[in-house]
Amino acid sequence: MQDQVDALKRAVAGMARRKVLITGLGRGGTTSIAAMLHHAGFNLSGAPEPDAYFEDESLRALLLDRQYAKVQDELERRADRHGLVAWKDPKLYSEFGLELTRRLADDWTLVAVFRDPVATVSRRMTADQVDFSGSMEHVVRFMRKLQKFAADVEKQRPVLYVSYEKVITEPISSIRGIFDLLGADIGEDGAAYLWAHMRRSQKLYVEAANAVARAQFPGSSVN
Repeated sequence: MQDQVDALKRAVAGMARRKVLITGLGRGGTTSIAAMLHHAGFNLSGAPEPDAYFEDESLRALLLDRQYAKVQDELERRADRHGLVAWKDPKLYSEFGLELTRRLADDWTLVAVFRDPVATVSRRMTADQVDFSGSMEHVVRFMRKLQKFAADVEKQRPVLYVSYEKVITEPISSIRGIFDLLGADIGEDGAAYLWAHMRRSQKLYVEAANAVARAQFPGSSVN
């Protein structure tokens, strides 16, 4: 295990600085990708340890209030402090996020996470007590919105398109591929280490999400 950690640290250290934005549909796999970066040494919230969702409510509030300069300044401060930084938020693929990406420096990379819409709907049905047809229409509409957002962002900066299904069915090659595109060869051992920690983070996320779901809809759960 320690050999895996050491090899991963050496590979990631070679990136020196890397700044990443993560977005995708709710219940769509963005938390797993955020966990992957966190366990590789990226700072995701300004704090040493993020919550189970790997989200930053303070930055989201600034974004939705159109305070783009403040968001940009905070992200750049984190980059100066930590070197490896990422910000994950489903709200990024809104019109607010598009304006922000136009203002950010060119060295930010967007990771757009896509998931099978039926799987996304299934999770929403158990967690949010929605019906299949209405939820499918909602998910497909927002998936098109995500695709358009990523295409617009790609005109200005690199975009990594990630299939959540591929990550969970072919984890080692998928994780290695993501890091190759970010500029680090983490090897099979490094990818295996991250995959193990991603699964642990997934359990923490499910526990936290279930607590919220049960409070809203007794008897519901997130799978």
